[in-house]
Amino acid sequence: TGGWCSQHVDYNLWQHYVLVKSGGYLLWYVDGEFVNANVINGESYASAGHLRIGQESWWGTPDADLDDVRIYDYAISDQDAVEL
Repeated sequence: TGGWCSQHVDYNLWQHYVLVKSGGYLLWYVDGEFVNANVINGESYASAGHLRIGQESWWGTPDADLDDVRIYDYAISDQDAVEL
């Protein structure tokens, strides 16, 4: 728990996460249920650096498996997030 989403993470259970950036918000869905919305301050920007999914450059690699990672160039709807 903690960070941007206070949803409990069960490390011994497969969980489905969907994050949607929509306008000034980051919307969190866990296992098909909306759990949190965070205000995003500032502008989004493109970076020439590496895109890291499941790894933070200063922490290394977590003990987890990632499967079926998707990145869309548009904000999906609430219904799409629940149905994914």
